[in-house]
Amino acid sequence: MQAHPENSPVSDGDLDLLRGAEAIAEHLRGLGLADTSVDEVYYLARSGKLSIGRFGKQLIASKRRIARDLQRAAKALATT
Repeated sequence: MQAHPENSPVSDGDLDLLRGAEAIAEHLRGLGLADTSVDEVYYLARSGKLSIGRFGKQLIASKRRIARDLQRAAKALATT
């Protein structure tokens, strides 16, 4: 395990987890989807286009699952 900045232990799974629509949008922007807004993240969650879930009222997502979903979408576009 690695130490979190607040000195509490976190698992590797915690490092993979994005919490909140803004964190998810920021991650997507970092992957090259430059204009991803919080509203678009909520749309992607509602539509099931990306693996985005909820923990209470907060959106959550796995960086690995988002990468997998985007690879699948790119592959599908390449075959059309």
